[in-house]
Amino acid sequence: MALDGGHVELTRAEHRVAVCLLEGLTAAECAAQLGVAVATVRSHIAHLNRKFGTHAQHALVVAARRHVGCCISPERERGLPFDAAT
Repeated sequence: MALDGGHVELTRAEHRVAVCLLEGLTAAECAAQLGVAVATVRSHIAHLNRKFGTHAQHALVVAARRHVGCCISPERERGLPFDAAT
């Protein structure tokens, strides 16, 4: 949910980047895990900040946890690679 309480629609890519942030990965680590450029991850982070109404990484992680946290599988919580859970 956005800071104003509104619902936020995330693309699949934004959702995957949000999960990386929740796992504590850096942009470079997230890019390597997703097989995309660091610039792409940073672009998704900028979109997430805009959608959630956040300006700092900590605030984005808090907002992402509220929005995405309920959707993280136990495998992701244990830190397994993305494809290991599928």
